[in-house]
Amino acid sequence: MKKYSNSYQKLFKATLAATVATGAFVAVVPTFADAAAPTLKDLEKGQYFYQDVLQLVERGVIVGFPDSTYKPYQEVTRGQAAIILANVLDLDTKNVKNPGFTDLKVTDNYYGAIAALAQKGIINGFPDGTFGQEKTLKRSEMATIITLGFEFEGEALTDKRFKDVDAKAPYAGYVQTLLTNNITAGTTATTFSPNAPVLRGQMASFVVRSETAAQEKAEVISVTADSVELSTGTYKLSEDLQTLFNTSNQAALKGAVIKFKTVDDVITKVKSIEINASGDAKNNVVLDGKKSTFVGNIVINGDYVNLNNLTINGSLEIGKSVGHIFKADGVTVKGATNVSDKTVASALAKVASNISGNTGLSTAAAAESAAQIIFHNSVLGAVNLSQTGAVTLELRGTTKVGAVTVSSNVNLVADKGISIPSVTIMTGASNIKIDGNVVSLTISTPNSNLTLGTNAKIGNIVLPKGAKVEDLIKNYSAVKGNIGEIDGVTNPDAKPVAPSPGGGGTVVAPPAANLTGEQLLNNQLRAYLNKGEGVIKSLTGNTFTVDTTGNKKLGDFTTDATTVFNAFKSNTVVSTAAVTYKLTINGDNFDITSQQSVNNNVINFDDMITKALVKVNAVVSGEDISKETPIDFLNGKSIEFTVTGTIDGKAFADTYTFSFE
Repeated sequence: MKKYSNSYQKLFKATLAATVATGAFVAVVPTFADAAAPTLKDLEKGQYFYQDVLQLVERGVIVGFPDSTYKPYQEVTRGQAAIILANVLDLDTKNVKNPGFTDLKVTDNYYGAIAALAQKGIINGFPDGTFGQEKTLKRSEMATIITLGFEFEGEALTDKRFKDVDAKAPYAGYVQTLLTNNITAGTTATTFSPNAPVLRGQMASFVVRSETAAQEKAEVISVTADSVELSTGTYKLSEDLQTLFNTSNQAALKGAVIKFKTVDDVITKVKSIEINASGDAKNNVVLDGKKSTFVGNIVINGDYVNLNNLTINGSLEIGKSVGHIFKADGVTVKGATNVSDKTVASALAKVASNISGNTGLSTAAAAESAAQIIFHNSVLGAVNLSQTGAVTLELRGTTKVGAVTVSSNVNLVADKGISIPSVTIMTGASNIKIDGNVVSLTISTPNSNLTLGTNAKIGNIVLPKGAKVEDLIKNYSAVKGNIGEIDGVTNPDAKPVAPSPGGGGTVVAPPAANLTGEQLLNNQLRAYLNKGEGVIKSLTGNTFTVDTTGNKKLGDFTTDATTVFNAFKSNTVVSTAAVTYKLTINGDNFDITSQQSVNNNVINFDDMITKALVKVNAVVSGEDISKETPIDFLNGKSIEFTVTGTIDGKAFADTYTFSFE
């Protein structure tokens, strides 16, 4: 589901508190079968929240106070709301990143819940870095976290029934979302009471209603030309869904789990499809989109599955049960394509006896790979590989990809006509093979154990600080001629490219000489970043990762960013630069931009970023921003930076994104 697009949400999301008084309120997560509703002596039938509270207790989301009461009319604290929401959303509260809030300790009761919510971008801290953990949750804040937590469609305020909700208020769109989804009717027919506290009984009802509105989830039993039988009943299909949900895709859809939305027993939107069917080596199951577009996410959890002729607006997850092979042909993925521990499980033992029988899987690949993943004539955005076991990822035909990030063992193969813009090898990747054309290869770990195939051609390799290329590439002596540059400097071992037959005998320069200005610029930036120790840690594609942990200040970031962009000025001429924060408030779009013409090739990024954020705050909060402002207020946010000029005589006009993590 699409999150509400609102820069106030991005920059100043409503925060939840860290803890409540010890013993005052606790939440546990037993299995549903083990959970038994205790006798809560202050709950009575007839109370509007009665069934909602009991349901959450039975599911182990919440339990009452030690005196066997629930206190439904008591104000809910932010800490209590955090634990309820994290449990309902089934978030991982153990493996979390410390959000760095000054009043939140790792030992606090609700640390895991708050950290998990912050990590998901559902909540964030106040500009002073605190939560105010004992404060009550306001109804306006409830609207915000409910909308973000359950990923409801964002809306502008169009319902004018509430006289106390200003359409320009940052939470107004979230109130509209609650109205649209029948989660609230207000405190009266004409008031929402945005500053009033949320009561504990009310919170239970808000959460249960939100679950009902957000997720109708069921298993596919069968499909016909215009309807689908699910485990929850039979529904008609809207016309646009009938291209994908039809009898020709019956085998692939049988047993699939879908999340969907209905209007009068008609499925109008499918938010995600998890394919669980499997074929075999002779008969793959096929899901053919017939050149249609699917708006949600697709998860492949079956083996021997083919996905054809489909545009996916969301993400594609290569499923944990893919033990042998997955093929995609004519597929466009606008979101990320992920192969991770969530989805792909190592299956070496499972396939050891018969993997050599797979069509198209070479003996070498069979020895290295638990699963073969093939994209033919497809278009992919970012590709992330972080699974525990090894896989072979093959890019065939006219396939195009964006940035590829590898933090696991992968055999990456690309046809000769395919150029991969960037590959970044992260910690966790200890046995990598690349056989294809890569414009920029960044190695972030000294333990990569990389092998280049005979068809591999690398424009530029960026090495870890102090590393030697011959120590990281096992067969460097055999392939050194196919590497154009190392850390942005021409590789003396690179061999000229032989002229094509009949070409007149002209010798072409090493691969990097054919790079665009943008590619040359990115190579320079990556080379610098791998030598530095600042808050900007890496560049993948055109996205910088910025570390917001610890006690880092905004000035640390702006200084580092200025240094990064000044590092290559000896052969780069920058003419203009601009910092832009994309701002959307209640459906109105703003571009908060600070721009300058660059004199003497020096970018005053420090000044531009500060001015841009001051403008943002003038619109949404009125708070002051300075170099001493803790940088964690940007955690989970992003800012764009556009720069134009020339490098080595080649023009560039590039937009970079700083992603704060």
